Amino acid sequence: MPKSKTRGGATAHRKRVQLRNQKISGQKRKMQEEYSAQMTKQLEDYRASLSAETKTDEVVSSEQPLNIKF
Repeated sequence: MPKSKTRGGATAHRKRVQLRNQKISGQKRKMQEEYSAQMTKQLEDYRASLSAETKTDEVVSSEQPLNIKF
């Protein structure tokens, strides 16, 4: 096999594999952080929407009840 096909031999191969694995682990960590941040944001929005959903059956004094006659 010609020298150009070996691309530096075993040492160069190990270096390429190490760089590839570091890149993959970095991308994986970044995606996990983004997922965690997004889930935290959605959880906070959900909690805010739960606290905002209060049902009131009170009649405000300025409101008049509907008097419908048939």
